[in-house]
Amino acid sequence: MLTNKQPTKARLNKDPFSTYSGAISFFADYKGDKVKAYEPYNKDQFDLRLYIDEHPISKYFPKVVGVEDTFIIEEFIIPNGKVDKKQVYKFHEDLLEVPYHKMTWDYYEHIYSRVGLIRPIVDCELKVNHNDITRDNLLCIDGQLKMVDNEMLAMNDAWAMNTINSNIIENKPVDGIPLDEYWRIRKLWKK
Repeated sequence: MLTNKQPTKARLNKDPFSTYSGAISFFADYKGDKVKAYEPYNKDQFDLRLYIDEHPISKYFPKVVGVEDTFIIEEFIIPNGKVDKKQVYKFHEDLLEVPYHKMTWDYYEHIYSRVGLIRPIVDCELKVNHNDITRDNLLCIDGQLKMVDNEMLAMNDAWAMNTINSNIIENKPVDGIPLDEYWRIRKLWKK
């Protein structure tokens, strides 16, 4: 049972447990340990996170220590080293290669609908991606890179947004994908 729930950060929105993107996320105690718990946007995304925990890519993620109702419960990470940029690039490459079988959450629909616009048709293959690969979400523990804040971890066609949305990975255009336009739409939304 999750007890002693605390917000992951101070937020200006009404619900301190709701992230700016609308996910529920908090720190808590679970079986005597401090943990991070979050609610994926849907069951498909929930299933993907459990799949990732059993895949070799799991070395880059906090261990899933449990599930409770619709919540993923991850170990709480205390960093003790500096993030190596080479590891970040390797993580990103490896993540895009994870095999999975279906779209789990539509990031483009998310960013377009929250500003009242219709999602364009995107002709792009589906890949597992994070869409929040930023310095705040990358930690190093005992020399191993760990990716936290996994609420947006998904299999979708928005993987090209990983680089433009990151403040650590160099932005690389992808042929046929108007990243500047998608970024403009993402930036229209005000927290």
